[in-house]
Amino acid sequence: MTSSAETQLALEAMRPHVVLFASPGMGHLIPMTELARMLASPHRNFAVTIITKAPTLSSSGNDKESFRSSLPSSVNAVFLPTTDPYDNSFTQVFLSALSSLPFLRETIRSLKSSTRVVALIADFLSVDTSDVARELDVPFFVFGPFNLMALSFLLHSPAIDRETTMEFHDMPVIKFPGWCTEIHGIDLGATYQDRKSESYRLSLHMANQILKADGILCNSFYELEPGLASILKDKDPNHPPVYTIGPLVRSVPNQQVDSSGSIDWLNNRPNGSVLFVSFGSEGILSSEQISELAWGLELSRQHFLWVIRSPNESSMTKLLPEGFIERNTTGLVVQSWAPQTEILGHKSTGGFLTHCGWNSVLESIMNAVPMIAWPLFAEQRINAKMLVNGIGVALRPEVQDGSVVPRDVIARVVKELMQGEGGRDARKKMLEVKAAGAKALSEDGSSFKNFSEWKKSIVI
Repeated sequence: MTSSAETQLALEAMRPHVVLFASPGMGHLIPMTELARMLASPHRNFAVTIITKAPTLSSSGNDKESFRSSLPSSVNAVFLPTTDPYDNSFTQVFLSALSSLPFLRETIRSLKSSTRVVALIADFLSVDTSDVARELDVPFFVFGPFNLMALSFLLHSPAIDRETTMEFHDMPVIKFPGWCTEIHGIDLGATYQDRKSESYRLSLHMANQILKADGILCNSFYELEPGLASILKDKDPNHPPVYTIGPLVRSVPNQQVDSSGSIDWLNNRPNGSVLFVSFGSEGILSSEQISELAWGLELSRQHFLWVIRSPNESSMTKLLPEGFIERNTTGLVVQSWAPQTEILGHKSTGGFLTHCGWNSVLESIMNAVPMIAWPLFAEQRINAKMLVNGIGVALRPEVQDGSVVPRDVIARVVKELMQGEGGRDARKKMLEVKAAGAKALSEDGSSFKNFSEWKKSIVI
């Protein structure tokens, strides 16, 4: 007679198993972790192994265990065996994924010996993992932790490269069917500003690999980009099927201890009165721009909570105007880190000055917090154009790209967001977008249905 334990092992072996490969950097790991939670949820019932580079979290073994313990029991975390220092440059992340292929191959081979591996999902910077998937006869999918507009440009980039030799920064207007707004060549990240660079060559290789995937999962939702979502959903031999499954945002509190005092400070501020200012985990302003931003916040006379990441790890008091902290008793300045998810969800937060990283954008959307768009690098300028000109949930300082934003411009846009008509319009639109995002994830929603379609395509 078969024991209950043996029966349980047999059932577990038959359970569909998905392997996720996440590039280093919280911008990749956070949404990939939320994808793991979605896959492992009771009504989807996947077993999941997520593979990532240990320095993505920290060099502390305790942090690794904390990360593991935050995951559902059916999600296993495997850390790549590397001692390389963390480097989030485009080229280094790409090459790091390439060097990890032997470990990935052995991990999947081992999993296949005892479980039913039905898919490998890699984020867009790790697309060479497709070689391992093909070798081991595992369906290969790409996860895009960005919006459809950024994805659309990426899919079109090989064709643009074939059709013109013009440098992107000389292109006056770029727009494809379904886009909610146009962009200019200068709005593209540094990777696309020199067609002779190694990073540009790798970006084309990445795009061509994505075009050969079995499908693309994108962290956006139909209602946010309906025109483009309809186009990419249609069967097209020029690209793989695209499934919008977002908005995927951090669903569990950050494990890091909050020593900033941010939440206690917010508890004593009026509802919707505080502008949260943060440029993400890697966004750093020049000393001159930090000074101008400080003056702009002071001149606006608005409540603010500002997280500063200073160049060269300088003390923030050395970067801020003399007497700034003492004069601005209605503001709080925190160095390096504060619990962003909790801050955006706090009733006192009424605006968000952001670098427009897509994780931050989605967190802002799902908390109905209108934004001031201040993009720094990568696809952030595309995001900013989409938020300001396409959707209408953000304002943007009027200044020439690449130059220091002066204090009077900062003060004007901050006051407009927090008290002006532009801010009221953005806030009203944001409430509509938040409701649409929540509905997309519900059982009758567009993202829920798209995820079900993707599941049908792999689970036999």
